Amino acid sequence: MTTPRRLDLSDSNQKFLLSIAHDATTLLSQSGVLPDFESLHNRYIWLLANSGLATYNGAVHVGQLVRKFKQYYSSELLNLLQCQVDENKRSNWLSQIVKSLNRNKVNHPSIPLPK
Repeated sequence: MTTPRRLDLSDSNQKFLLSIAHDATTLLSQSGVLPDFESLHNRYIWLLANSGLATYNGAVHVGQLVRKFKQYYSSELLNLLQCQVDENKRSNWLSQIVKSLNRNKVNHPSIPLPK
């Protein structure tokens, strides 16, 4: 158990956490939205390519992606979320997600939909 405390929106980490909570609420409130692998794959590649982190053919610049990811999210926030990324390791969770894109798998959390 933890003691509730006021949200401090001047703290960028707390702003990120609030944004993640809002996004999770939005996703969890959707019903019947279950895109197929090809749709997810194409969306991820398109987003990465538009950011200069992949080619439109699907080749992802993993090292550059990891560096940009670590620049965008603070080490403190990644530690809070237990999502640290060691760019010196070839096999970290972020690179594994990218590699899964080319093996017809999407490696991210999913929740079964109610029947």
